[in-house]
Amino acid sequence: MINEDLDLKQVEQVRKSLHDESIELINFDQLNEILNQTAALAECNHKTSKELTILKDDYRKRIIGMLKAVLACREDVEISELAARLSDSDNDIHSSELMRLYSRTAASFRSRFPASFRYVKAKTDGKATPKKWTEFKI
Repeated sequence: MINEDLDLKQVEQVRKSLHDESIELINFDQLNEILNQTAALAECNHKTSKELTILKDDYRKRIIGMLKAVLACREDVEISELAARLSDSDNDIHSSELMRLYSRTAASFRSRFPASFRYVKAKTDGKATPKKWTEFKI
């Protein structure tokens, strides 16, 4: 179990003792424990960082996919620039901005591509007559 309550005062005290070359003030058992906790926290932080990078990449790809679909319906310079900016892998966008872009892009995408056409009102002139299935029989 990782002790996330790593006492920073103890770490600062050990650092200061090392800097002052006061080796007699250093408790090496405590130093070993602090280093073990630090290593465990660093490993945990590294894993979390990798997972967040994967999630951000997934968000970026989803947004780009929706933007491409929206661009297929209607060309827009602003949407094109946003898609190009997101496509740039060197561009590091903050998670909060990605989440804001995702919700805005998803709303735009859903307005153009509804999941169901049940609520879409089609304009008809009322002249269509129902056909019997036998008329289409080969």
